Amino acid sequence: MTSKTIYYESVAYFLEKLEQPKSNFTDFAYINLKDLHVPKELINLKVTCEFYCIMFNKAPNNLRYGVQEYNLQSGSLAFVAPNQVIEGTENSNSKKGWILCFSPKFLKETNLLNTLDRFNLFSYELNTALELNPELEKIIHSCAERIANETTINDEFSKGIICSELELILRYASRTLQKQLQLKAITKTNDIIVSIEKILENYFSEELQLTYGIPKINYLSDCLNFSDKYLSNLIYKITGIKTTDYINQFVINKSKIKILSTTKTIQEIAYEMGFTQPHYFIKLFKKYNNVTPKAYRELHQ
Repeated sequence: MTSKTIYYESVAYFLEKLEQPKSNFTDFAYINLKDLHVPKELINLKVTCEFYCIMFNKAPNNLRYGVQEYNLQSGSLAFVAPNQVIEGTENSNSKKGWILCFSPKFLKETNLLNTLDRFNLFSYELNTALELNPELEKIIHSCAERIANETTINDEFSKGIICSELELILRYASRTLQKQLQLKAITKTNDIIVSIEKILENYFSEELQLTYGIPKINYLSDCLNFSDKYLSNLIYKITGIKTTDYINQFVINKSKIKILSTTKTIQEIAYEMGFTQPHYFIKLFKKYNNVTPKAYRELHQ
C-alpha cells in the first residue's frame, strides 16, 4: 500500500475524479456503486476528504480506516467523517450498494448540522460497519432511494426532504449501534468472568491456596489490573452476588470433586482447599448447599 494520500476538497471534485456525473446539488451526491468504476490510478491509495460519507454495501469487502481494518459485511453501513483517512483495494467496490456524500456546507441552516455529532457514528472508534437485518436494510435502502429520487427532482423542497431522509438513516443507524455496543458489552463482561475463572483455576492448580489460603479480591484485581472496588461492582453487576460469595462458591464447588472422588476426611479436604479452620469450611459448604460436606458425600454415594 503506497503512502500517497489523495485529498478530495469537495464533493464535486470527488465526483470528477471518479468520473461520475455532476450532482444537481452543491456539496451533495448520491452514487450508485453499480455505476461506479474506480480509475486504476486511484486504487490502493490513502484517501481523505472534506465531507461526510455514508456507504451501504450489499457484498462484503474491507477498508483500512485510521490504523485498523474496517470490516464491511454484507448488508452493512459504513461512516466516514471529514479528514479521516481510509484505504481501499481494487475489490472495495462491491457494485451492490450506494454512497451518500455531503459536506457541512450542504447541511448549513438545517437542524441536522447541529445534531450530527450526537449520533456518534462518524468516529475512528467505530471500526466495524453496522450490520443490518433484512427488515432494517429495506428501510435504510428505501430512504436512500427517496434521496436518489430527490436528486433528480431538485425543486424547492428537495433539499429539506434529503436532509430529513439523511436524519432518518442516522437515527436508525444509531439505534443499531446502541444494540451492537450493548451486545459487545455483554460479550466483554462474559469474557471477564471467563478470565476470573481461569485465574481461580490456575490458583488452585498451582496450589497457592496451601500457602496463601482462599484467594481474595485483591488477588483477582491485581491479575486483571482493576481496582478492588471496580472488580467487585463488575462481578456483582454480572452475577448478582458479592465477590466474596462468588469466590467462596467457586471454592466450595471445587471441593465437591474431592468429596466425591476421594476418601479423604472432610478436615483434610478443608485444609487442601485453603481453609485453616475446618469448621468454617463446613459452615460455608452448608450455606451454599443446605447440607454439610459429610451429608453431601452420603447423599451421592
